[in-house]
Amino acid sequence: MKTLLLDENIPRPLKRELTAYQVYTIQELGWSGIEDRQLVNDAVAQNFDILITADKNLEYQQKISNLPMALIVIYPKLLKWEYIKPLVPQLILTIDSAEKGSVYHVYS
Repeated sequence: MKTLLLDENIPRPLKRELTAYQVYTIQELGWSGIEDRQLVNDAVAQNFDILITADKNLEYQQKISNLPMALIVIYPKLLKWEYIKPLVPQLILTIDSAEKGSVYHVYS
């Protein structure tokens, strides 16, 4: 089972849609407000398979190809649940095929 980390910019209702995985939010882990570099390092240290974010800059701040996890960047029209929910089927397909060290983009 893949272990996913939802960045703090992702609405928490997404977790309810990803029941086939172990899903944690930044808030649950007490990691709110930490810088992106530290977030990625902590996610790797905790053996997360995938970090899901809407932060379009994150993939350029660290070399993801060197990391033992994947990064999925979602691009909803707005960062509100009603705009993210339609992305769930495509997101699940991306999660299922994601390989460590890769970056994926899910567009609305």
